[in-house]
Amino acid sequence: MGNVRLHRAAEAYLALGLAPLPIRGKVPMVEWKRWQTERPGREEMDEWFLAMSPTQLSLVTGELYGFWVMDCDGPSAAEWAERNAPETTRAARTRKGIHRYYGWPDEGPVRTLADAVPGLEGTGGQIDARGQGGTIVAPPSPWSRGKGEYEWLSEGDWASLPKWYPSWQGPGGLPLAARKAPRPPRGGPSGEAAAVRKGNLRGADLRGVSVCTEAPAPEGRRNASLASVAGKWISEGSTEEEALGKALQWNRRNRKQLGLKEVEDTVASVVRTHGRNHGTAPAAAATVEEAAAMAEEGPEDPEEADPYGGQAVPERFSRPGGLLGDIVEYASRSRTVDIPLFSMGAGLCMIGTLLGGRVTTETGLRTNLYVIGLSPSGSGKDSALAATARILDAAGVRAQNLGPTELASGPALMRHVADHPVRLFLLDEIGDLVGTVNSGRKDTAKAELITNFKKLFAPKGHVGKAYANSEHDFNVSWHHVSLFGTGVPAAFWKSLTVDDVMGGFLSRSIVMSLNLDPAEAREDVCEDVPEPLAEAVRRLDGGKGLPRGQRAYETKGNLTDEPAPVKAGKTPEARAMFREWSLGWLKRQAECKNDPNGTDLIYSRVSELAHKVALIHAASRTRDTPRSVEPEDVDFAMALMDWNTPRYVGMIRDFVAYNPNDYFRRRVLRLARARQARGLTQTDVYRLAEDCSCMQVDDAIRLMVLRKDLIKTTARNAEGYVYLSPAGAAAARRR
Repeated sequence: MGNVRLHRAAEAYLALGLAPLPIRGKVPMVEWKRWQTERPGREEMDEWFLAMSPTQLSLVTGELYGFWVMDCDGPSAAEWAERNAPETTRAARTRKGIHRYYGWPDEGPVRTLADAVPGLEGTGGQIDARGQGGTIVAPPSPWSRGKGEYEWLSEGDWASLPKWYPSWQGPGGLPLAARKAPRPPRGGPSGEAAAVRKGNLRGADLRGVSVCTEAPAPEGRRNASLASVAGKWISEGSTEEEALGKALQWNRRNRKQLGLKEVEDTVASVVRTHGRNHGTAPAAAATVEEAAAMAEEGPEDPEEADPYGGQAVPERFSRPGGLLGDIVEYASRSRTVDIPLFSMGAGLCMIGTLLGGRVTTETGLRTNLYVIGLSPSGSGKDSALAATARILDAAGVRAQNLGPTELASGPALMRHVADHPVRLFLLDEIGDLVGTVNSGRKDTAKAELITNFKKLFAPKGHVGKAYANSEHDFNVSWHHVSLFGTGVPAAFWKSLTVDDVMGGFLSRSIVMSLNLDPAEAREDVCEDVPEPLAEAVRRLDGGKGLPRGQRAYETKGNLTDEPAPVKAGKTPEARAMFREWSLGWLKRQAECKNDPNGTDLIYSRVSELAHKVALIHAASRTRDTPRSVEPEDVDFAMALMDWNTPRYVGMIRDFVAYNPNDYFRRRVLRLARARQARGLTQTDVYRLAEDCSCMQVDDAIRLMVLRKDLIKTTARNAEGYVYLSPAGAAAARRR
């Protein structure tokens, strides 16, 4: 139930004083007339977008909200608006055309009208006015049909939208400009050609690129028509990139399209001719060497050269000392190949589970954690899983702490936790699990796995659910669930979407990713768990395996009917350190508010996770239930989050995509960045296109060139592309 992404967008619109409504197939799901004169609140947003299941979002237009919208369907409508309507600072792309937003005029109210502008009949175009008493579908709503979504082409300030009172707003709704309606362009399409024109904007990503409104070419005059309109665009001040973007849109309107290379060559020729005639230097295609020099121009950006801060792990995380250090050392000795960072992450989860809720932070947070380790196959990522299970087994506390290694459904997870409230789940190939959930969203039982893990993360006293078949009911009381999972980076990131980031599971997790090569196996392996390590684990466990009434923690109230865990507060020095540090992360969260990648949600949980890590580190340091958290514990937690979170956020921005086209674009940029001056060939690019058509690939590549994400090169009579750093991109734009 609910739509998290639309809920976040609705909250953003609400903060601007607008009225977002939940809709399905462009039909409102609630009675909305009252919101023409009243403003909704956050309670309505939660009810409409979380309790319901809307597929789209619309905004109420009118005087109360200070704007109206000109809805242009089809190229002829967009062309009419370009010629007759004033410029606007906010416009959105739709499946059929463009929405142009205007401020509420002082001359009088703008009424909601269909077919507001006459003279467009037979051209496949239509202009509607969404004014008083109207609504308009708004980004980021998906289209009702086809694959795509409403997207902003320009995002000017709502408070400063240009005001316009259109002349066709006459008495009784009669259009006053009927006599001045433009004639359809010569050679205008009809029949099948009209259908092609009507959908010409479909599937194109036009963000940052000027919109073309020129009529398609008559039969047999495509090259001459393109040269003419390109010359017009260049003369009007368009750059070569803008002209090429318009030309690609124009070409898709033609019944018979020009070859993509032919379009590029024609625009380049027009630019050169214009340069000779007006004394401006044309921009030539770069060789690989020139492109590399351009990409390296300006100060090198270390984050761009190595966006995740390198593969070197700080020694304090590989040798953390205390009980954590013993766990990491044993994991290293017991397996032929291991990753100390992952063993440390598994150790954090294990110690947090052993504490089992007997102790909390001063704010009431328990010591359960979700940690995920990602590394390629053969690098030793599973060593932490095996070592953790073996340690718990040797200490005789495996049965009361360790959950199953496979989970069939969300209800199965909850019923297991209902019987065993304290649980550590060790899950291998967690990317396959998430991928199964996302590929089977109609399978409610599987889809609830991630949802239920989110519910179990919070320290609530009770979680329950009733089913039609009462045998499936569950009631979980005073749960304490931790998760340590491993997986291959490619499988994990590909299985995720932006909605998963915004859904909250990833923000509750510490995800550590290392791109390690397969390691050489060691021969001296000892699987026996040292008795001091097993004894320390038993002591920290507190006797959860003993019969009720004999458990050491029962007198402290943990996981009984009325739990009263001990609060281990920070010392004054530790508290001051943590407060100053957490304010920095709150500031970073505010700077990324409403980030389309959802990274502000990651930042919002950093302090919470650091609280938990500091308390677990205190237990590791004392090898007992901690009574206080010292500065060294806080310092370890802050250092871990400072090192891992920027890497984690960078990976989300690079890997987590909106759709297959976006995933393809990100793959191209990652490979181009890795190769730098060597660049990519056309063959390299097409090999990365798993779920995209040839046209989608060509459009994506040309858009990346327009945006200066890539620079086109020539080498050995073949086309190629080189990635540009931000400094190089700025230099390329200057040239």
